[in-house]
Amino acid sequence: MINLYRWCVSFFEFLKEKSIYFKVLAVIWAFNFNLITIVIGAIAFYLYFFVSFDFSGLFTSLIKLFLDAFICFCGADILLWVFLAYFVILRKIKEWSYKKLEHNEYKNRGLINSLPVAVMNCGTMAAGKTSTSTDMSLSTSIMHKDMALEIMIKHDMRFPNFCWLKFEDDLKKCYENHLLLEEGKPINFKNTIFNLASSKHWVLNKLDIYLKDPVIENLWGYDINKYRTEYDNDLVIVDLFDSLISYSKVFLIYTATTSLIFANISIREDIESDYSQFLEMWNCDFFHRTPAESDRASRFAHIIDYDMFRLGKKMVENNRNSNAFEFGVVVLSEIGKERKNNLENRELKKKSEECNQNNDLFNTSLKMIRHRATVDNYCFVKIFTDEQRPESWGSDARDVCSVLTIAEKSDLKILYKGLFFDGFIHDILYPKFKSFYLKMRNLRGDNTLFVHILKNIFSFFENRCEKLENRFGYYILEIEMQSGRLEGKKNTVKYYLSRKKTFSNRYSSDCYASFFEPMAYFSGIGLVDFVTYRSVQQEKEEMKIQNSFFYNDMSEYTQISNRLEI
Repeated sequence: MINLYRWCVSFFEFLKEKSIYFKVLAVIWAFNFNLITIVIGAIAFYLYFFVSFDFSGLFTSLIKLFLDAFICFCGADILLWVFLAYFVILRKIKEWSYKKLEHNEYKNRGLINSLPVAVMNCGTMAAGKTSTSTDMSLSTSIMHKDMALEIMIKHDMRFPNFCWLKFEDDLKKCYENHLLLEEGKPINFKNTIFNLASSKHWVLNKLDIYLKDPVIENLWGYDINKYRTEYDNDLVIVDLFDSLISYSKVFLIYTATTSLIFANISIREDIESDYSQFLEMWNCDFFHRTPAESDRASRFAHIIDYDMFRLGKKMVENNRNSNAFEFGVVVLSEIGKERKNNLENRELKKKSEECNQNNDLFNTSLKMIRHRATVDNYCFVKIFTDEQRPESWGSDARDVCSVLTIAEKSDLKILYKGLFFDGFIHDILYPKFKSFYLKMRNLRGDNTLFVHILKNIFSFFENRCEKLENRFGYYILEIEMQSGRLEGKKNTVKYYLSRKKTFSNRYSSDCYASFFEPMAYFSGIGLVDFVTYRSVQQEKEEMKIQNSFFYNDMSEYTQISNRLEI
Protein backbone atom coordinates (compact mmCIF):
# COMPACT_ATOMS: atom_id res chain seq x y z
CA MET A 1 0.00 0.00 0.00
CA ILE A 2 2.86 2.36 0.84
CA ASN A 3 4.50 1.59 -2.51
CA LEU A 4 1.20 2.26 -4.29
CA TYR A 5 0.89 5.60 -2.50
CA ARG A 6 4.46 6.56 -3.44
CA TRP A 7 3.82 5.55 -7.07
CA CYS A 8 0.69 7.72 -7.21
CA VAL A 9 2.60 10.68 -5.75
CA SER A 10 5.46 10.25 -8.23
CA PHE A 11 2.94 9.89 -11.09
CA PHE A 12 1.24 13.18 -10.21
CA GLU A 13 4.63 14.85 -9.90
CA PHE A 14 5.43 13.56 -13.39
CA LEU A 15 2.17 15.00 -14.74
CA LYS A 16 3.07 18.38 -13.20
CA GLU A 17 6.46 18.39 -14.90
CA LYS A 18 5.17 17.07 -18.25
CA SER A 19 1.96 19.03 -18.65
CA ILE A 20 1.37 17.79 -22.20
CA TYR A 21 0.44 14.33 -20.87
CA PHE A 22 -2.00 15.84 -18.42
CA LYS A 23 -3.63 17.89 -21.21
CA VAL A 24 -4.01 14.80 -23.41
CA LEU A 25 -5.54 12.86 -20.53
CA ALA A 26 -7.89 15.78 -19.80
CA VAL A 27 -9.13 15.78 -23.40
CA ILE A 28 -9.67 11.98 -23.33
CA TRP A 29 -11.57 12.25 -20.03
CA ALA A 30 -13.66 15.12 -21.43
CA PHE A 31 -14.78 12.96 -24.36
CA ASN A 32 -15.22 9.90 -22.16
CA PHE A 33 -17.51 11.72 -19.71
CA ASN A 34 -19.42 13.47 -22.51
CA LEU A 35 -18.25 16.88 -21.23
CA ILE A 36 -17.82 18.29 -24.76
CA THR A 37 -21.52 17.69 -25.52
CA ILE A 38 -22.52 19.32 -22.24
CA VAL A 39 -20.39 22.42 -22.85
CA ILE A 40 -21.57 22.86 -26.45
CA GLY A 41 -25.18 22.35 -25.38
CA ALA A 42 -24.86 24.89 -22.58
CA ILE A 43 -23.34 27.51 -24.91
CA ALA A 44 -26.03 26.89 -27.54
CA PHE A 45 -28.79 27.20 -24.94
CA TYR A 46 -27.23 30.42 -23.58
CA LEU A 47 -26.99 32.05 -27.04
CA TYR A 48 -30.46 30.88 -28.09
CA PHE A 49 -32.21 31.99 -24.92
CA PHE A 50 -30.77 35.51 -24.79
CA VAL A 51 -31.70 36.10 -28.43
CA SER A 52 -35.19 34.56 -28.44
CA PHE A 53 -36.20 34.73 -24.74
CA ASP A 54 -38.14 31.52 -25.35
CA PHE A 55 -39.36 30.77 -21.83
CA SER A 56 -41.57 27.93 -23.06
CA GLY A 57 -38.53 25.99 -24.28
CA LEU A 58 -36.47 26.75 -21.15
CA PHE A 59 -37.62 23.65 -19.28
CA THR A 60 -36.98 21.36 -22.29
CA SER A 61 -33.44 22.71 -22.74
CA LEU A 62 -32.61 22.24 -19.05
CA ILE A 63 -33.89 18.66 -19.12
CA LYS A 64 -31.71 17.97 -22.19
CA LEU A 65 -28.63 19.38 -20.44
CA PHE A 66 -29.38 17.27 -17.38
CA LEU A 67 -29.74 14.10 -19.47
CA ASP A 68 -26.41 14.81 -21.20
CA ALA A 69 -24.76 15.30 -17.83
CA PHE A 70 -26.44 12.19 -16.42
CA ILE A 71 -24.42 10.05 -18.83
CA CYS A 72 -21.29 10.98 -16.82
CA PHE A 73 -22.85 9.62 -13.66
CA CYS A 74 -24.05 6.46 -15.36
CA GLY A 75 -20.67 5.78 -16.96
CA ALA A 76 -18.77 5.67 -13.68
CA ASP A 77 -19.03 3.10 -10.93
CA ILE A 78 -20.92 4.11 -7.79
CA LEU A 79 -17.78 3.57 -5.67
CA LEU A 80 -15.97 6.24 -7.69
CA TRP A 81 -18.63 8.79 -6.81
CA VAL A 82 -18.59 7.71 -3.15
CA PHE A 83 -14.83 8.25 -2.91
CA LEU A 84 -15.10 11.47 -4.92
CA ALA A 85 -17.79 12.81 -2.58
CA TYR A 86 -15.69 11.75 0.43
CA PHE A 87 -12.63 13.71 -0.73
CA VAL A 88 -14.73 16.73 -1.75
CA ILE A 89 -16.24 16.84 1.73
CA LEU A 90 -12.77 16.45 3.28
CA ARG A 91 -11.53 19.35 1.18
CA LYS A 92 -14.40 21.55 2.33
CA ILE A 93 -13.75 20.59 5.97
CA LYS A 94 -10.07 21.47 5.51
CA GLU A 95 -10.95 24.85 3.99
CA TRP A 96 -13.27 25.55 6.92
CA SER A 97 -10.54 24.50 9.37
CA TYR A 98 -8.02 26.89 7.82
CA LYS A 99 -10.57 29.71 7.97
CA LYS A 100 -11.22 28.91 11.64
CA LEU A 101 -7.47 29.03 12.41
CA GLU A 102 -7.17 32.37 10.63
CA HIS A 103 -10.26 33.66 12.45
CA ASN A 104 -8.67 32.69 15.79
CA GLU A 105 -5.49 34.48 14.74
CA TYR A 106 -7.38 37.70 14.01
CA LYS A 107 -9.15 37.45 17.38
CA ASN A 108 -5.71 37.14 19.00
CA ARG A 109 -4.52 40.23 17.15
CA GLY A 110 -7.55 42.14 18.36
CA LEU A 111 -6.65 41.22 21.94
CA ILE A 112 -2.98 42.20 21.43
CA ASN A 113 -4.03 45.55 19.96
CA SER A 114 -6.08 46.26 23.08
CA LEU A 115 -3.05 45.71 25.34
CA PRO A 116 -0.63 48.47 26.38
CA VAL A 117 2.98 48.71 25.21
CA ALA A 118 4.38 46.36 27.89
CA VAL A 119 2.78 43.03 28.82
CA MET A 120 3.77 40.51 31.47
CA ASN A 121 2.55 36.93 31.02
CA CYS A 122 2.34 35.14 34.37
CA GLY A 123 1.50 31.61 35.36
CA THR A 124 2.81 28.47 37.00
CA MET A 125 5.58 26.37 35.50
CA ALA A 126 4.63 24.83 32.12
CA ALA A 127 1.48 26.99 31.94
CA GLY A 128 2.58 28.28 28.53
CA LYS A 129 4.07 31.67 29.45
CA THR A 130 7.00 31.60 27.00
CA SER A 131 4.94 30.07 24.20
CA THR A 132 2.28 32.76 24.69
CA SER A 133 4.90 35.54 24.58
CA THR A 134 6.40 33.97 21.44
CA ASP A 135 2.97 33.66 19.80
CA MET A 136 2.12 37.27 20.61
CA SER A 137 5.47 38.52 19.31
CA LEU A 138 4.98 36.72 15.97
CA SER A 139 1.54 38.28 15.52
CA THR A 140 2.76 41.73 16.58
CA SER A 141 5.65 41.61 14.11
CA ILE A 142 3.17 41.09 11.28
CA MET A 143 0.84 43.79 12.62
CA HIS A 144 3.74 46.25 12.57
CA LYS A 145 4.31 45.42 8.89
CA ASP A 146 0.61 45.75 8.10
CA MET A 147 0.29 49.06 9.95
CA ALA A 148 3.39 50.46 8.24
CA LEU A 149 1.81 49.64 4.87
CA GLU A 150 -1.47 51.27 5.93
CA ILE A 151 0.33 54.50 6.86
CA MET A 152 2.21 54.45 3.54
CA ILE A 153 -1.07 54.17 1.62
CA LYS A 154 -2.63 56.91 3.74
CA HIS A 155 0.12 59.39 2.83
CA ASP A 156 0.02 58.23 -0.78
CA MET A 157 -3.67 59.14 -0.92
CA ARG A 158 -3.05 62.52 0.72
CA PHE A 159 -0.70 63.54 -2.09
CA PRO A 160 -1.79 61.31 -5.02
CA ASN A 161 0.24 63.20 -7.63
CA PHE A 162 3.54 62.91 -5.80
CA CYS A 163 5.97 60.44 -7.38
CA TRP A 164 6.30 58.04 -4.47
CA LEU A 165 8.17 55.51 -6.63
CA LYS A 166 11.07 57.91 -7.13
CA PHE A 167 11.05 58.72 -3.44
CA GLU A 168 11.17 54.99 -2.57
CA ASP A 169 14.05 54.40 -5.02
CA ASP A 170 16.10 57.08 -3.25
CA LEU A 171 15.28 55.55 0.13
CA LYS A 172 16.41 52.11 -1.07
CA LYS A 173 19.72 53.54 -2.31
CA CYS A 174 20.31 55.08 1.12
CA TYR A 175 19.60 51.73 2.79
CA GLU A 176 22.11 50.07 0.47
CA ASN A 177 24.72 52.72 1.29
CA HIS A 178 24.43 51.73 4.94
CA LEU A 179 24.70 48.02 4.15
CA LEU A 180 27.80 48.62 1.99
CA LEU A 181 29.48 50.81 4.60
CA GLU A 182 32.63 49.18 5.93
CA GLU A 183 32.87 48.80 9.69
CA GLY A 184 34.78 51.64 11.30
CA LYS A 185 34.27 54.04 8.40
CA PRO A 186 32.49 57.37 9.15
CA ILE A 187 28.82 57.59 8.14
CA ASN A 188 27.76 60.11 5.51
CA PHE A 189 24.39 61.11 6.95
CA LYS A 190 23.42 62.93 3.75
CA ASN A 191 23.06 59.73 1.72
CA THR A 192 22.68 57.03 4.37
CA ILE A 193 19.59 55.81 6.23
CA PHE A 194 19.75 53.16 8.94
CA ASN A 195 17.02 54.02 11.47
CA LEU A 196 14.01 56.28 12.05
CA ALA A 197 16.05 59.26 13.22
CA SER A 198 18.33 59.13 10.16
CA SER A 199 15.23 58.88 7.93
CA LYS A 200 13.87 62.11 9.36
CA HIS A 201 17.16 63.98 9.02
CA TRP A 202 17.67 62.70 5.48
CA VAL A 203 14.28 64.18 4.45
CA LEU A 204 15.06 67.44 6.26
CA ASN A 205 18.38 67.63 4.41
CA LYS A 206 16.47 67.21 1.14
CA LEU A 207 14.18 70.04 2.23
CA ASP A 208 17.20 72.31 2.76
CA ILE A 209 18.47 71.45 -0.72
CA TYR A 210 15.06 72.22 -2.22
CA LEU A 211 14.71 75.54 -0.38
CA LYS A 212 18.13 76.64 -1.63
CA ASP A 213 17.34 75.55 -5.20
CA PRO A 214 13.53 75.19 -5.61
CA VAL A 215 13.35 73.19 -8.85
CA ILE A 216 11.11 70.18 -9.34
CA GLU A 217 14.13 67.89 -9.82
CA ASN A 218 15.01 68.49 -6.16
CA LEU A 219 11.47 67.50 -5.14
CA TRP A 220 11.32 64.17 -7.00
CA GLY A 221 9.59 65.79 -9.98
CA TYR A 222 6.71 67.24 -7.96
CA ASP A 223 5.44 70.59 -9.25
CA ILE A 224 4.12 72.61 -6.30
CA ASN A 225 2.58 75.13 -8.70
CA LYS A 226 0.22 72.47 -10.07
CA TYR A 227 -0.30 70.26 -7.04
CA ARG A 228 -0.91 70.90 -3.37
CA THR A 229 1.79 70.89 -0.70
CA GLU A 230 -0.61 70.79 2.23
CA TYR A 231 -3.43 68.48 3.21
CA ASP A 232 -6.29 69.35 5.55
CA ASN A 233 -7.52 66.24 7.38
CA ASP A 234 -10.09 68.29 9.34
CA LEU A 235 -7.89 68.15 12.43
CA VAL A 236 -4.54 69.62 11.36
CA ILE A 237 -2.79 70.84 8.25
CA VAL A 238 -0.29 68.20 7.09
CA ASP A 239 2.71 69.56 5.20
CA LEU A 240 4.18 67.58 2.31
CA PHE A 241 7.56 67.23 4.01
CA ASP A 242 5.93 66.09 7.25
CA SER A 243 4.21 63.44 5.17
CA LEU A 244 7.54 62.49 3.56
CA ILE A 245 9.16 62.11 6.98
CA SER A 246 6.43 59.77 8.17
CA TYR A 247 6.49 57.85 4.89
CA SER A 248 10.27 57.37 5.06
CA LYS A 249 10.00 55.97 8.59
CA VAL A 250 7.25 53.46 7.92
CA PHE A 251 8.85 52.48 4.60
CA LEU A 252 11.95 51.49 6.56
CA ILE A 253 9.83 49.38 8.92
CA TYR A 254 7.83 47.78 6.12
CA THR A 255 10.74 46.89 3.84
CA ALA A 256 13.08 45.66 6.61
CA THR A 257 14.29 42.26 5.46
CA THR A 258 15.44 41.26 8.91
CA SER A 259 13.29 40.27 11.87
CA LEU A 260 11.52 42.96 13.90
CA ILE A 261 11.87 40.87 17.08
CA PHE A 262 14.50 41.46 19.78
CA ALA A 263 14.66 38.70 22.38
CA ASN A 264 16.81 37.11 25.06
CA ILE A 265 15.81 33.73 23.63
CA SER A 266 16.04 32.64 20.01
CA ILE A 267 12.75 32.99 18.09
CA ARG A 268 12.29 31.96 14.47
CA GLU A 269 10.08 33.83 12.02
CA ASP A 270 9.16 32.74 8.50
CA ILE A 271 7.79 35.92 6.93
CA GLU A 272 8.64 35.75 3.22
CA SER A 273 8.91 38.52 0.62
CA ASP A 274 7.96 38.21 -3.05
CA TYR A 275 11.18 40.17 -3.83
CA SER A 276 9.43 42.62 -6.12
CA GLN A 277 11.71 45.35 -7.46
CA PHE A 278 8.91 47.81 -6.76
CA LEU A 279 6.68 47.48 -3.67
CA GLU A 280 7.33 44.03 -2.24
CA MET A 281 4.53 42.08 -0.63
CA TRP A 282 4.99 39.88 2.45
CA ASN A 283 3.65 36.37 2.84
CA CYS A 284 2.75 36.16 6.53
CA ASP A 285 0.81 32.89 6.42
CA PHE A 286 1.34 30.73 9.50
CA PHE A 287 -0.80 27.73 8.63
CA HIS A 288 -0.39 26.60 5.02
CA ARG A 289 3.40 26.30 4.74
CA THR A 290 5.16 22.96 4.94
CA PRO A 291 8.15 22.70 7.33
CA ALA A 292 10.53 22.80 4.33
CA GLU A 293 8.94 26.01 3.04
CA SER A 294 9.10 27.53 6.53
CA ASP A 295 12.80 26.70 6.82
CA ARG A 296 13.56 28.41 3.51
CA ALA A 297 11.82 31.58 4.72
CA SER A 298 13.41 31.51 8.19
CA ARG A 299 14.80 34.57 9.88
CA PHE A 300 15.74 34.74 13.53
CA ALA A 301 15.21 37.33 16.24
CA HIS A 302 17.92 39.85 17.09
CA ILE A 303 19.99 39.18 20.20
CA ILE A 304 19.09 41.60 22.97
CA ASP A 305 21.82 43.80 24.38
CA TYR A 306 20.36 45.18 27.60
CA ASP A 307 22.54 48.28 27.24
CA MET A 308 20.15 49.31 24.44
CA PHE A 309 17.52 49.98 27.11
CA ARG A 310 19.72 51.45 29.84
CA LEU A 311 19.44 55.22 30.18
CA GLY A 312 21.84 55.30 33.13
CA LYS A 313 24.95 53.22 33.75
CA LYS A 314 25.94 50.82 30.99
CA MET A 315 27.47 47.41 31.54
CA VAL A 316 29.88 47.99 28.62
CA GLU A 317 31.44 51.42 28.30
CA ASN A 318 31.17 53.01 24.85
CA ASN A 319 28.82 50.24 23.75
CA ARG A 320 27.84 50.92 20.11
CA ASN A 321 24.41 49.40 20.79
CA SER A 322 23.64 51.94 23.54
CA ASN A 323 20.57 54.05 22.75
CA ALA A 324 20.30 52.36 19.32
CA PHE A 325 16.92 50.66 19.83
CA GLU A 326 13.96 52.51 18.29
CA PHE A 327 11.21 50.13 17.20
CA GLY A 328 10.41 46.44 17.17
CA VAL A 329 8.97 43.64 19.28
CA VAL A 330 10.84 42.93 22.52
CA VAL A 331 10.61 39.54 24.23
CA LEU A 332 12.19 39.25 27.70
CA SER A 333 11.77 35.75 29.07
CA GLU A 334 12.29 35.26 32.83
CA ILE A 335 12.55 39.03 33.34
CA GLY A 336 12.56 38.68 37.14
CA LYS A 337 15.83 36.76 37.09
CA GLU A 338 17.42 39.62 35.14
CA ARG A 339 15.94 42.58 37.00
CA LYS A 340 15.19 40.98 40.41
CA ASN A 341 12.76 42.54 42.89
CA ASN A 342 13.11 45.40 45.35
CA LEU A 343 14.05 43.14 48.24
CA GLU A 344 16.87 41.47 46.33
CA ASN A 345 18.19 44.81 45.04
CA ARG A 346 18.12 46.70 48.33
CA GLU A 347 21.88 46.24 48.89
CA LEU A 348 22.74 47.72 45.46
CA LYS A 349 23.77 51.37 45.51
CA LYS A 350 22.56 53.92 42.96
CA LYS A 351 25.86 55.79 43.17
CA SER A 352 27.93 52.67 42.54
CA GLU A 353 30.56 52.92 39.82
CA GLU A 354 29.48 49.55 38.44
CA CYS A 355 26.27 49.00 36.50
CA ASN A 356 23.49 47.46 38.57
CA GLN A 357 19.71 47.22 38.61
CA ASN A 358 19.36 50.40 40.69
CA ASN A 359 21.45 52.76 38.56
CA ASP A 360 20.99 51.61 34.96
CA LEU A 361 17.52 53.24 34.62
CA PHE A 362 16.32 50.23 32.62
CA ASN A 363 12.80 50.41 34.02
CA THR A 364 12.62 54.14 33.30
CA SER A 365 13.58 53.44 29.69
CA LEU A 366 10.73 50.95 29.30
CA LYS A 367 8.26 53.46 30.75
CA MET A 368 9.23 55.99 28.05
CA ILE A 369 10.01 53.61 25.19
CA ARG A 370 6.94 54.49 23.11
CA HIS A 371 8.42 57.95 22.49
CA ARG A 372 11.16 56.38 20.39
CA ALA A 373 8.91 54.44 18.06
CA THR A 374 5.73 56.43 17.45
CA VAL A 375 4.97 57.31 13.83
CA ASP A 376 1.67 59.02 12.96
CA ASN A 377 0.40 58.33 16.49
CA TYR A 378 0.98 54.58 16.13
CA CYS A 379 3.51 52.98 18.46
CA PHE A 380 5.77 50.51 16.64
CA VAL A 381 7.08 48.87 19.80
CA LYS A 382 5.65 46.12 21.99
CA ILE A 383 7.27 44.41 24.98
CA PHE A 384 6.37 40.90 26.14
CA THR A 385 7.81 39.55 29.38
CA ASP A 386 7.04 36.46 31.38
CA GLU A 387 7.47 35.36 34.98
CA GLN A 388 5.69 33.08 37.41
CA ARG A 389 4.39 36.12 39.33
CA PRO A 390 4.70 39.91 38.93
CA GLU A 391 6.46 40.24 42.31
CA SER A 392 9.53 38.54 40.80
CA TRP A 393 10.28 41.84 39.05
CA GLY A 394 9.16 44.09 41.86
CA SER A 395 6.93 47.16 41.99
CA ASP A 396 8.10 48.46 38.60
CA ALA A 397 6.54 45.42 36.92
CA ARG A 398 3.09 46.69 37.82
CA ASP A 399 3.98 50.25 36.84
CA VAL A 400 5.28 49.22 33.41
CA CYS A 401 3.20 46.22 32.40
CA SER A 402 -0.32 44.99 32.04
CA VAL A 403 -0.37 41.63 33.83
CA LEU A 404 -1.83 38.62 32.02
CA THR A 405 -2.18 35.53 34.19
CA ILE A 406 -2.69 32.21 32.42
CA ALA A 407 -5.38 30.72 34.62
CA GLU A 408 -6.14 27.63 32.55
CA LYS A 409 -4.90 25.86 29.45
CA SER A 410 -7.31 23.54 27.64
CA ASP A 411 -6.54 20.12 26.25
CA LEU A 412 -5.54 19.96 22.60
CA LYS A 413 -8.50 20.72 20.34
CA ILE A 414 -8.52 19.61 16.70
CA LEU A 415 -10.43 21.49 14.03
CA TYR A 416 -9.94 18.82 11.36
CA LYS A 417 -9.75 15.08 12.03
CA GLY A 418 -11.05 13.80 8.73
CA LEU A 419 -14.27 11.81 8.74
CA PHE A 420 -15.31 8.47 10.17
CA PHE A 421 -12.56 6.53 8.38
CA ASP A 422 -9.65 8.40 10.01
CA GLY A 423 -11.27 8.51 13.44
CA PHE A 424 -12.12 4.80 13.34
CA ILE A 425 -8.53 3.81 12.53
CA HIS A 426 -6.89 6.22 14.99
CA ASP A 427 -9.26 5.81 17.96
CA ILE A 428 -10.30 2.16 17.68
CA LEU A 429 -8.00 0.08 15.48
CA TYR A 430 -4.65 1.73 16.26
CA PRO A 431 -4.76 1.08 20.07
CA LYS A 432 -5.48 -2.61 19.33
CA PHE A 433 -2.58 -2.78 16.87
CA LYS A 434 -0.24 -1.06 19.34
CA SER A 435 -1.11 -3.60 22.05
CA PHE A 436 -0.54 -6.46 19.58
CA TYR A 437 2.74 -4.93 18.33
CA LEU A 438 4.18 -4.49 21.85
CA LYS A 439 3.20 -8.05 22.70
CA MET A 440 5.00 -9.37 19.60
CA ARG A 441 8.08 -7.28 20.44
CA ASN A 442 8.03 -8.70 23.95
CA LEU A 443 7.52 -12.35 22.98
CA ARG A 444 9.50 -12.64 19.73
CA GLY A 445 11.74 -9.61 19.38
CA ASP A 446 11.68 -9.81 15.59
CA ASN A 447 9.79 -8.25 12.69
CA THR A 448 7.73 -10.81 10.77
CA LEU A 449 6.24 -10.09 7.35
CA PHE A 450 2.73 -9.84 8.77
CA VAL A 451 3.81 -7.41 11.51
CA HIS A 452 5.88 -5.44 9.00
CA ILE A 453 2.86 -4.96 6.70
CA LEU A 454 0.56 -4.00 9.56
CA LYS A 455 3.17 -1.62 10.94
CA ASN A 456 3.50 0.21 7.61
CA ILE A 457 -0.28 0.48 7.19
CA PHE A 458 -0.89 1.86 10.67
CA SER A 459 2.22 4.01 10.48
CA PHE A 460 0.77 5.77 7.43
CA PHE A 461 -2.53 6.57 9.15
CA GLU A 462 -0.95 7.44 12.51
CA ASN A 463 1.52 9.84 10.87
CA ARG A 464 -1.36 11.38 8.94
CA CYS A 465 -3.31 11.93 12.17
CA GLU A 466 -0.23 13.42 13.84
CA LYS A 467 0.20 15.88 10.97
CA LEU A 468 -3.48 16.85 11.15
CA GLU A 469 -3.16 17.44 14.91
CA ASN A 470 -0.05 19.58 14.41
CA ARG A 471 -1.55 21.63 11.60
CA PHE A 472 -5.11 22.05 12.90
CA GLY A 473 -4.63 21.59 16.64
CA TYR A 474 -4.86 24.48 19.09
CA TYR A 475 -5.17 25.26 22.79
CA ILE A 476 -7.51 27.76 24.41
CA LEU A 477 -5.88 29.80 27.17
CA GLU A 478 -8.09 31.36 29.82
CA ILE A 479 -6.23 34.59 30.63
CA GLU A 480 -7.00 36.89 33.53
CA MET A 481 -6.08 40.37 32.34
CA GLN A 482 -5.56 43.27 34.71
CA SER A 483 -3.75 46.59 34.74
CA GLY A 484 -0.44 46.79 36.56
CA ARG A 485 -2.01 48.57 39.53
CA LEU A 486 -2.84 46.28 42.41
CA GLU A 487 -6.43 47.51 42.51
CA GLY A 488 -6.95 46.68 38.83
CA LYS A 489 -10.00 44.54 38.14
CA LYS A 490 -9.45 41.20 36.42
CA ASN A 491 -11.02 40.62 33.04
CA THR A 492 -11.03 37.06 31.70
CA VAL A 493 -10.30 36.69 27.98
CA LYS A 494 -9.50 33.81 25.63
CA TYR A 495 -6.31 33.41 23.65
CA TYR A 496 -5.89 30.78 20.93
CA LEU A 497 -2.52 29.03 20.78
CA SER A 498 -2.13 27.27 17.42
CA ARG A 499 0.33 24.37 17.27
CA LYS A 500 1.23 25.09 13.64
CA LYS A 501 2.01 28.72 14.34
CA THR A 502 3.61 28.59 17.79
CA PHE A 503 5.42 25.25 17.87
CA SER A 504 6.86 25.11 14.32
CA ASN A 505 10.41 25.24 15.67
CA ARG A 506 9.79 28.83 16.79
CA TYR A 507 11.82 28.68 19.99
CA SER A 508 13.45 26.17 22.31
CA SER A 509 11.69 25.49 25.60
CA ASP A 510 15.10 24.51 27.07
CA CYS A 511 16.76 27.71 25.87
CA TYR A 512 19.21 27.77 28.80
CA ALA A 513 20.34 24.17 28.30
CA SER A 514 23.69 25.21 26.80
CA PHE A 515 24.56 26.81 30.16
CA PHE A 516 23.93 23.64 32.15
CA GLU A 517 25.09 20.97 29.67
CA PRO A 518 28.88 21.60 30.04
CA MET A 519 28.57 21.46 33.84
CA ALA A 520 26.75 18.12 33.69
CA TYR A 521 29.10 16.73 31.03
CA PHE A 522 32.32 17.47 32.91
CA SER A 523 30.93 16.31 36.26
CA GLY A 524 31.43 12.69 35.21
CA ILE A 525 28.48 11.61 37.38
CA GLY A 526 25.50 9.63 36.10
CA LEU A 527 22.23 8.41 37.58
CA VAL A 528 23.72 5.12 38.83
CA ASP A 529 26.49 7.02 40.65
CA PHE A 530 24.16 8.84 43.04
CA VAL A 531 23.80 7.30 46.51
CA THR A 532 20.42 5.77 47.36
CA TYR A 533 18.69 5.40 50.72
CA ARG A 534 19.06 2.06 52.46
CA SER A 535 15.56 1.99 53.98
CA VAL A 536 12.39 4.03 54.36
CA GLN A 537 13.82 5.66 57.49
CA GLN A 538 16.69 7.94 56.53
CA GLU A 539 19.77 7.81 58.70
CA LYS A 540 21.88 10.65 60.03
CA GLU A 541 24.70 9.99 57.54
CA GLU A 542 22.18 10.05 54.71
CA MET A 543 20.82 13.40 55.85
CA LYS A 544 24.36 14.79 56.02
CA ILE A 545 24.91 13.89 52.34
CA GLN A 546 22.06 16.27 51.40
CA ASN A 547 24.17 19.39 52.23
CA SER A 548 20.97 20.92 53.55
CA PHE A 549 20.64 24.27 55.32
CA PHE A 550 17.83 22.75 57.39
CA TYR A 551 19.93 19.78 58.44
CA ASN A 552 22.87 22.01 59.34
CA ASP A 553 20.60 24.22 61.47
CA MET A 554 19.12 21.17 63.17
CA SER A 555 22.59 19.74 63.84
CA GLU A 556 23.77 23.02 65.33
CA TYR A 557 20.66 23.23 67.52
CA THR A 558 21.10 19.63 68.70
CA GLN A 559 24.74 20.25 69.64
CA ILE A 560 23.75 23.37 71.63
CA SER A 561 21.00 21.44 73.45
CA ASN A 562 23.39 18.63 74.34
CA ARG A 563 25.90 21.11 75.76
CA LEU A 564 23.20 22.79 77.87
CA GLU A 565 22.09 19.43 79.29
CA ILE A 566 25.65 18.53 80.25
